[in-house]
Amino acid sequence: EYKKKRMELARVETKIF
Repeated sequence: EYKKKRMELARVETKIF
């Protein structure tokens, strides 16, 4: 679960960049 949340966060970060 933690990994999945981290992946989602990375996706959001990529969107910001």
